[in-house]
Amino acid sequence: MELIQIENDGQKIRGTNYFDTEWAKRGMFFLSWNAGTARLLIPDSQKKFIREMKTAKHIVFTRPPFLPDRALQIVFEDNSPNPFVMTLPIDQVDFNPYPTLKSHFVLTAWTRKGLQGGWSAKYQKGYCDGFELPWLTILNIV
Repeated sequence: MELIQIENDGQKIRGTNYFDTEWAKRGMFFLSWNAGTARLLIPDSQKKFIREMKTAKHIVFTRPPFLPDRALQIVFEDNSPNPFVMTLPIDQVDFNPYPTLKSHFVLTAWTRKGLQGGWSAKYQKGYCDGFELPWLTILNIV
């Protein structure tokens, strides 16, 4: 697939070709990092999940127990028994964040129309170890 280009303005995205790429046409999310912020790019076909994302009080990044070195799990923690969870393969992230993840950072969500939300986020080892697999919303495992 083609290279995703992002024009940065610190933590903000000034412009990107992502929304017109094959990645987006296939409905694949993409996570980009800049200036200490994780920026989730949401394709047009996946905008339906924004409503669930916006219920989050904060975000927890963790390694999924079933793909610990090949994926990143993002938990949109809303203090319910079933928060929205997405699992992104490492190839849908612009670099492997595990070696450099700080304990606290920011996650923002972007669509073609711009910024849709932002949350306090943290990286936590072992967060999802006790969860049952049917609880997970697994997206884009190719």
